[in-house]
Amino acid sequence: MFEPQANILFSGDIDLSPFGPWYGNVCSDLEEFVASINRIIDLNPKVLVTSHAGIISDHIPERLKRYSEMIDLRDEQILKHLQDSKEAADLLGKKIIFNRYPEPQKAYRFFEQTMLEKHLQHLAKQGKII
Repeated sequence: MFEPQANILFSGDIDLSPFGPWYGNVCSDLEEFVASINRIIDLNPKVLVTSHAGIISDHIPERLKRYSEMIDLRDEQILKHLQDSKEAADLLGKKIIFNRYPEPQKAYRFFEQTMLEKHLQHLAKQGKII
């Protein structure tokens, strides 16, 4: 069976930064983002060139899996907070995505809200929330 492999892959914003996945653009699609991460894992590159974290050449599949798991962790945190409060608007104050808002804070609050909305849509598609 053919196993695809790339020697060098430019991964753009799939950057393996310590912050974790960022999908704060209003046009971002959480499911497509996860599918892209999985596709890179399948390609099994020897070198990953990212837009923010630079060049990565060690433990790429494992690092990509941990990176993707951040999305699941954020889902779990959202579900936990929704048990305490049924209002999605209350999630913004929990700082699930950003533990602090660097300057300009207004922009980071917007990104947090956008990413939370994407998680809520994702959880609704899975039937975990209404």
